[in-house]
Amino acid sequence: MLKIIAFILCPFILSGCLANVNQGNVIRTASSLVQAASINDQELSQLSSKMRASEDRKYRVAPPNSQYTIRLNRLMANLKNVNGIPLTYKVYITNEVNANAAADGSVRVYSGLMDRMNDDELRFVLGHEIGHKILGGETHGLARG
Repeated sequence: MLKIIAFILCPFILSGCLANVNQGNVIRTASSLVQAASINDQELSQLSSKMRASEDRKYRVAPPNSQYTIRLNRLMANLKNVNGIPLTYKVYITNEVNANAAADGSVRVYSGLMDRMNDDELRFVLGHEIGHKILGGETHGLARG
């Protein structure tokens, strides 16, 4: 990881651009990158659970008998876990168009996305989001790319 950070900083140092950059911020950012690289799967899952609990309080979660929850459960009935980690699905009632999956296996879909997509399109997006889980547990939302 240190080699990667050095590689990233090398052009700035060699070109003299670092003189125009707050060196303290660069060092803090590099330190944060090293810490992030050293987090283990269990710690990532715990952080994901805390983040998800906060989001579940922030957004209005569709109740079990909601048309959104029923549709999501029907679409994802055959995908209950990834690599032994149980997946939990919820819908946030909002006009936002987004979906994401986290390292703890939580998957969230925004009703605004569900309103705009047919079942196949929604499966594609969810497959993409859950794919992030399979490829290393990173969190990644549709709106963020």
